[in-house]
Amino acid sequence: MSKYHHTYLLDKRGRPYPVSDLVAWGKGMKAVNRQVAYTTVSKDILETPTIGVSTVFLGLNHQFGEGKPVLYETLIQGGVHDGKITRYSTRKEAKRGHRKAIRLAKEDNFA
Repeated sequence: MSKYHHTYLLDKRGRPYPVSDLVAWGKGMKAVNRQVAYTTVSKDILETPTIGVSTVFLGLNHQFGEGKPVLYETLIQGGVHDGKITRYSTRKEAKRGHRKAIRLAKEDNFA
């Protein structure tokens, strides 16, 4: 058995904890609010297309090998950076990364 945990859920305070029972993990992932933040970026409210910046809790550790688990992800949808993904270990890092992705989307698309 590996010493690394691959599946995680969030407790009532939003803190991740490892789960080894896959059935419990699957049920827990259905029940948990995985969205950390979602922002629509546009020059003005009527402009299309818009760019979406989404940050979520993954529930799966994307750290392959040793190190802190990587459990959060920010995705830019649309614009110059369409499909750009950045991953993080903590919710705090993910929120900071979300704000950085918004700035990136604004700077490169509406300069």
